[in-house]
Amino acid sequence: MKQIVVIIGLAFFASCATAYQSRSLTGGYSDYKISSDSFSVSFEGNAYTALDVAQKYTLYRCAEVTKKN
Repeated sequence: MKQIVVIIGLAFFASCATAYQSRSLTGGYSDYKISSDSFSVSFEGNAYTALDVAQKYTLYRCAEVTKKN
């Protein structure tokens, strides 16, 4: 029974992490154009977002912006 409670608790906390999305109240990515060929890209996670996940989301957004422009 204790294992089920722990698994449910971990699933709850994992679902609270910031998803890959445009910045909103719960966090997300943002980007803006600095010059004709330069952009600033950032990702802001909440307390439940692991650092490596935030870094991967930032790199993913950089790739999207590069491909788009």
